Amino acid sequence: MSEQDRKVSEWRKLAEKWWLFPLVLVASAAFMVFLLALGSRGSDIATVLSLPVAILTALLALRAELRQRREDEKAAESGGGTNGGSNRARRPTSTLRRRAWLLIAAAVGAVSAGLYWFLGGQDDLNVTSDVGVSRGSDLADGARVELVDRGRDSGLFSPPQRDNLAVKFSLHNTSQTGYCVGLAEVRFLVAVDGEPVNPNEPAGSARSGGEVVLDLSEATRSASVIALVSMEDKECRVDLRLDRVTLYN
Repeated sequence: MSEQDRKVSEWRKLAEKWWLFPLVLVASAAFMVFLLALGSRGSDIATVLSLPVAILTALLALRAELRQRREDEKAAESGGGTNGGSNRARRPTSTLRRRAWLLIAAAVGAVSAGLYWFLGGQDDLNVTSDVGVSRGSDLADGARVELVDRGRDSGLFSPPQRDNLAVKFSLHNTSQTGYCVGLAEVRFLVAVDGEPVNPNEPAGSARSGGEVVLDLSEATRSASVIALVSMEDKECRVDLRLDRVTLYN
């Protein structure tokens, strides 16, 4: 079989499996939506998976090159590779195999580390029901409120049980008129052990429906979080609600 006939045959085999492409696209989109729904946890999972996926892609490419190399060698032995790919300079098969084993070892190591983190690491703590806002109703531009443990007057965690705090919140318009929620922004300031962290720069900011991730890793005794509401329309009034609050490493 000539090189051109072989390529035509491969394309025909690929065309017979056309249904795999939309299936893979739908599955990828569904998995992406699932990760987005997990919020900060989904971001961590995506980071862990990125290395094994990259290594797997390299292994598949290397497998295709090894297969092509074997076919060229067979064609050369049968005398049919005079003008084909057998005359092209290629890496020795032994070198390609060594690289394949290195990639396989790296993939095993990455997957093992990911499993250790996923199974042996500390679980996320959903503390939504334990955290409230000191005064979250009828907030005007410039309002300053504090995230507090329910049942306490001030303070949030003493000390935090994880290094990061993910806060997903929403704003709700209480004014009769005005486009308040869409243009409003909430900035978050963090203090650890009673000392502000970067008081002139917010630790995170987002609009309604967004999520901020705050670093609490430096806290040894306590951590507190202040939310500052900013709106262009001074007549606007909004309620601040915490949709999901998660502590994680």
